[in-house]
Amino acid sequence: MATRAEIKAQTLQIIGTFGERMKFSRELCGLSGINASKMLGYDNSSKLSKVELASDTNSVPLWLIPKAAEVYGVSADFLLGLSDHWQRDPERVQQAQMENILEHATKAQDEAIRSTYSQISFLSNAVVAANTKVGQIKATLKRFAELNPGFEDMKCGARLVRLINEANQETSRVANSLNNGFQ
Repeated sequence: MATRAEIKAQTLQIIGTFGERMKFSRELCGLSGINASKMLGYDNSSKLSKVELASDTNSVPLWLIPKAAEVYGVSADFLLGLSDHWQRDPERVQQAQMENILEHATKAQDEAIRSTYSQISFLSNAVVAANTKVGQIKATLKRFAELNPGFEDMKCGARLVRLINEANQETSRVANSLNNGFQ
């Protein structure tokens, strides 16, 4: 069971939320405090001001809740802080929720695409650099073999030539695939 202090704190919180939501709803409708006061049945705007500012804990009469929901076109649940959606129509609320979900999903998807593109770009640059280096190694090895005619007869000489040629072919193939969109 809640203590008096807890009940008072909850009441103050509800009144504060109600006041904030009343002001938001009035501004959403583009109404001045004076015009809104008249539409709500107040003789002067000071009563509405007290409600909006939550300056008087006794300033929220029960009749004001449905009246404000009607005048401002918002749900009573919104005014009382039970919902963050001001629309009264459940379909509009559901639509707003779906739009919010889709927006978050789209942002997540966009971020995943950007991340994937960044990784592909990094790999593409690495393959191009590797292909360039392997080509340089192949050219250097070819020149080395020309300067040293017995090179291929040396231990591992022929194997070194074969492996460099295979590496050059493979990096060229991957670089071409990247340039042609992975075809």
